[in-house]
Amino acid sequence: VELAADPPDVVAVQGNLVVGLHPGTATIAAIDRPTGIGSTATGGRNAVVHVVGAVARLVLSPAAVTMAVGESRTLTALAERIGGGNVNYTQRVAYASSDPAVVAVPNDVGNRSRIVAVGVGTARVSAVDPETGVATTASGDDTVVTVTPQAIVRVEVAPRLRRVALGSSTRFVATGFFETGDTRNL
Repeated sequence: VELAADPPDVVAVQGNLVVGLHPGTATIAAIDRPTGIGSTATGGRNAVVHVVGAVARLVLSPAAVTMAVGESRTLTALAERIGGGNVNYTQRVAYASSDPAVVAVPNDVGNRSRIVAVGVGTARVSAVDPETGVATTASGDDTVVTVTPQAIVRVEVAPRLRRVALGSSTRFVATGFFETGDTRNL
């Protein structure tokens, strides 16, 4: 059996191996020379090969985000390929923070793109493809994270009811309840 590619500039046929030459799509046909029967005949099937280009650029999204201390969220990493096309690389890349005291990047297996706001300030989160070394920083496609203090949603004073004798004193405690569910003595 002999294989042939159309168009021949996208892939090269070497025996029963097909080698990608340029980004694009090619059809692979086979023909049995002694009988003349091929995959393009009635009932036969050709194969289609999509040749994808190398990763040209990594882009994180969103480009900028504001978070409160204690909040977490996930980012998306897209690989733009030479010759066109984007591939989701969110779980393939390694993430890093320019300031781990502001944004933590645990790189958890299965949830690599999760970032956690740990301190007030601004930090850049970058990503690098460990296979190719292509990084978001090289193209200016990091995510800028601004971390604000947690917003207080309510304050409670305790105890709610207390009797105090004339001339004596008592203590009260104010507790802040934050949007993340955390509480803190104020």
